Amino acid sequence: MTGSQLRQKEDNSENTGDNENLQASIERVETNTTTSVGPDLGKTVRPQSEPNSPQGAPVRPLESRPATTEKSTNNFRRTVLICLAVFVSAISAILISIYLKSSTSTVCDMKKAENRDFNKYYGIANMKNHFITPSADNCAASIIFKPALPQAILQQDHSASSFLTLAPYGTGKTLLRCEYYKSLRSDAYFKVLILNKEIDGYLDRTALRKLHTLRQDEDKLVLLLAVTEDKNFTIKALETTRSINVLNDLRHFALFMKNHVKKTVVFIIDGIDENRFFFKDLNVNKQSLELFCLSSLSQEIIAMAMADNFYLSIFYPKIDGIEMERGIIRKDKFPTLVINWNIKSLMNYADYVLQEMNKNVSASHCKLFTNFKTLVNYSNTKNAETINKITTPRALHYFMRDLIPEMNHCANDVQEPFIATTENVETAYESSAKSAFKVHYIKE
Repeated sequence: MTGSQLRQKEDNSENTGDNENLQASIERVETNTTTSVGPDLGKTVRPQSEPNSPQGAPVRPLESRPATTEKSTNNFRRTVLICLAVFVSAISAILISIYLKSSTSTVCDMKKAENRDFNKYYGIANMKNHFITPSADNCAASIIFKPALPQAILQQDHSASSFLTLAPYGTGKTLLRCEYYKSLRSDAYFKVLILNKEIDGYLDRTALRKLHTLRQDEDKLVLLLAVTEDKNFTIKALETTRSINVLNDLRHFALFMKNHVKKTVVFIIDGIDENRFFFKDLNVNKQSLELFCLSSLSQEIIAMAMADNFYLSIFYPKIDGIEMERGIIRKDKFPTLVINWNIKSLMNYADYVLQEMNKNVSASHCKLFTNFKTLVNYSNTKNAETINKITTPRALHYFMRDLIPEMNHCANDVQEPFIATTENVETAYESSAKSAFKVHYIKE
């Protein structure tokens, strides 16, 4: 056999092998895709693997494969929406900023007379300026600096106690009484609030002269009972056990409240510094005032309070020359508390007020409050000397009430508006001192 014939025979053999391999592959594919017969007649048998997949990997039919095109489209849409939202937010913020900047710059222009307004400048025009309230210790006050109040009275467990509080005029006696009253648990205590109105009515009924004859023990207790009756309490225990001995009546009243109402009585007395029988203008009737205080703080009443029959919480003014507490024998059991302020505590109080007002300023404010020293330019020696003369929160309120108009008047004439000048501070202090400070003239 020639060489050419031999090569041709080899080529034919190779072609024959390739054809056989191709035929075998076709048969395998047909076997995998044919429809089986028997019980599963008509059921298509899925291919077990794909040509390029790892051995044993399952082959998914075309219709069950993930729609990658649709998923990509959804992701693109989501991205576009997020970008659009960010863009809109950014544009809105820029527009609001431009508007506020324009609005603020207009409000802060002191060349315009209508802008020379302290409250408008600091963004508190639409709220109550706490400093210009005439009384720093109003019960309706929304800003209360509790750290300055005696913590022995405001208990964390909201419990009552018996005590005498002596407070100079304007130091926060009324505010303390209000907070104490509100702090007491209503489910545990029956609160009897005795203010000037009740005391005045009692003195009208009994006549002031009777205070001079209060010598017997039972007569000294008539104050609390008479005031209580005036509040129209219909206590059957008192109606059926009324006797000459007022001590027993008061004890019965307290026991009735404990046993039937399940509450302990708390007598809270305040407001005698407003009573016309004791105070007329700036004159004080010393003898009558001392007798009244002694009757409400008699040993018998204090003894009943110490026996937990009831609580007696008294808020009296501290007046030089009058010893309202001298009737208390056991001062360790019935403490006398005094409210005092100094320049540091007043500064803390003033800063607290400014910080609280900052929380609700309008968006168009020109500036936020920093602190009280900055506001009154306390770094100025003359200003500091004047400010240091202020001794009570009430005096501070009167001072601020007169200082604000002074700063309004010169807002266009100073380098920095609404920061007090020396002239502002001195003028405001002289004006406010006439109202803020009370000097009582004792009438023997």
